[in-house]
Amino acid sequence: MKRFLATVMPRGKRIKNPLKFVDERENNIASRSLQPPAPATFEDTTSVEASEAPSQDPSQAPSQAIANSISSDGATRCSNSKSSSAWNVEIIDSTNMKKKAKIKVKDVCNLPRGDRVIVEVDEEGAAYGEAQGLLAGYCGILATNARIFPISFEKWSGQENGGMPKSFKDECFDTMIKPHFHFTSTEKIAYRYCIQSIAKKWGTYRQRLWNEFYDPTMRREALVNNVPDDVPRDQWACFVNYRLKPSTVELCMKNKENRSKQTIPHTCGSKSNSRRRHEMYLETGKKPSRGMMYIETHKRKDGSFVNNKALTIVEQIELNMTQSNTQFEVSPNDAVGKVLGPEHSGRVRCMGMGAAPTNTFRNVRSRLNGMTISTNSAGSSSPTTAVILQEKINNLESDLHNSQQKVISLESKLQQSFDMMKTYLMMKEGGIPEALIGFFSAREANDAESEPTTPFDARRSAGDSNGTNI
Repeated sequence: MKRFLATVMPRGKRIKNPLKFVDERENNIASRSLQPPAPATFEDTTSVEASEAPSQDPSQAPSQAIANSISSDGATRCSNSKSSSAWNVEIIDSTNMKKKAKIKVKDVCNLPRGDRVIVEVDEEGAAYGEAQGLLAGYCGILATNARIFPISFEKWSGQENGGMPKSFKDECFDTMIKPHFHFTSTEKIAYRYCIQSIAKKWGTYRQRLWNEFYDPTMRREALVNNVPDDVPRDQWACFVNYRLKPSTVELCMKNKENRSKQTIPHTCGSKSNSRRRHEMYLETGKKPSRGMMYIETHKRKDGSFVNNKALTIVEQIELNMTQSNTQFEVSPNDAVGKVLGPEHSGRVRCMGMGAAPTNTFRNVRSRLNGMTISTNSAGSSSPTTAVILQEKINNLESDLHNSQQKVISLESKLQQSFDMMKTYLMMKEGGIPEALIGFFSAREANDAESEPTTPFDARRSAGDSNGTNI
């Protein structure tokens, strides 16, 4: 936690590149880390109690300081933007009571202790609803906080090769996200979605900083001294060195070239595909296919398509959808797969962040109390519940198997002790003492009555036959 509390050295005047588009980020810089967070305001159908006083435990001081910083930074960064609007969400408190409220992104850290925002997660592992918008804005604040996720690391993944350490991600999820959000999925799915969201925003943030503060006419020393707001000087120096490396310059040129080949823009805007997909599901009562998602995200408000290439692809998709006699198929060989070709590794086109081949193209079958539960990507009334049930069943089966193995091991050790005791008595005493005859007779009688159900039982019967008759 010490890295989060590092002080920032005084800096000189920052200079942005006047030839590039920049946003307004220069007002009241000093007040961001000094002013206390504004109290959360709620518009609720039920009363929302005020936040409890923060703990005075010294071990909680770092987390509280970071929360205050996040709230203060969020209040500044969210001003004059769409993220400053309130989201209609549902909250669950420590007693599992639910209530509805309107919350702004900057007020997430000011929720009463124990209150968490409920985030619905679909079977593709993606959040949806207005809670998704609130979560996305909060992840954006986390991603752009250099004390939580330093920009000095060369990349997000691959900590052995200069990437962001996994401990940073785990600590952020455990201390900054879990206390404020309640996910209707497993923790593993929620962690994957949140980290993906932060990773995307962290990369965008670094690129925006470079676009704003890089000037090809400036020397390296001048670039290093031109430190952006809210970025520690040492992190900026490392970031400048990384961006000026020949290998990085070559990679940027290659990415720019690849990006220029994408000639079909989409019309998604800021709304995520998971939210749009859920809205379409509420309208039609059926889960939309990737073909329907592609058509929906490449049309303008007047119904026309973004360009002729998009129109050609849509015509082919509609033809394939007609031939397959279904409009609600989501599989590797559905209408989109047949037109656009194979998927990229770990992604599913038109399904948005969180979707992967492992959770999108699947058919889950399980047995629970004699009933078969079957869910697939073509549609389900409660896909998330089925996924959770399947995981719980797998865990229970694994625990049961482990318990059975432990019982067998214990029985085997007990039988060995029994045989050793009997052998010892026969050697030392020449027979079984009268005080123990009842014990051995009762045990052998129980063994004879019970049928061998395990390999141990069979061995035990064979072992008893070698003993001396009492």
